[in-house]
Amino acid sequence: CDAEALRLTVVKRSEDGAATIVRLNESAGTPVTARIELPLLGVRWSASFGPHQIKTFRIEGGAVREVNLLEE
Repeated sequence: CDAEALRLTVVKRSEDGAATIVRLNESAGTPVTARIELPLLGVRWSASFGPHQIKTFRIEGGAVREVNLLEE
């Protein structure tokens, strides 16, 4: 990740077992847009975060999409 204020807090299997869930949060209290790369999963994407915002992403088949905290 190219933003120091972003913290990777979760990497886990999805509840349905079909994907990987990644959760990040902005920790400095300032808005940021970051490029995120997970080489082991073969994915790279960009995301914008507001101050202290938490975002959850579902990675499945090389596709990344934002989901809510319930992984929906």
